[in-house]
Amino acid sequence: MDDVKTDVDSGITPNKGIALGYDSASQTGIIIPDTNSASSNLAFWTYDSTSTGWAERARITSGGDLLVGTQTSAGYKFRVWDG
Repeated sequence: MDDVKTDVDSGITPNKGIALGYDSASQTGIIIPDTNSASSNLAFWTYDSTSTGWAERARITSGGDLLVGTQTSAGYKFRVWDG
């Protein structure tokens, strides 16, 4: 990950939020939590004007788990089956 460049690398004190970057080793654009914390989650929110307003709908945890419709892991693994 030494080839990953974001605004965090610029020496500017980062704000909490997200950063857009680029991993030149894999030639991949990235979205990361913009924080110096050891572990960070990335949450996706949407707005529903008919019920809850702004609310978290999905999350990628620092451990790589994808949570949809919940903020806690149920212990199940997501599998895609083509059959």
